[in-house]
Amino acid sequence: RSAVVATNLPSALEWVHPEETGLVVPPRDADALVEAICRYLENPDLRRRVGEAAEAVVRAKADHDRNMARVEDIYYELVESRREVPGTRA
Repeated sequence: RSAVVATNLPSALEWVHPEETGLVVPPRDADALVEAICRYLENPDLRRRVGEAAEAVVRAKADHDRNMARVEDIYYELVESRREVPGTRA
């Protein structure tokens, strides 16, 4: 499992929750980045816990996105099939 270090930008914080699913550092702060990496190197339990939590978030979100895309496909198929039946409106 990989543990994540991300910057505290909104797009990253959508996936990485500080101290739960990754470590978060300010943008362009090399010292904070080094410190976060060192924390993982010095604390394998933290690295494992955060990595497992991050993996769970990614799997759940990816599954949700995949499922929603499939639901959307089904709706489009239903609308198109109704258009093909005379006397119905989609």
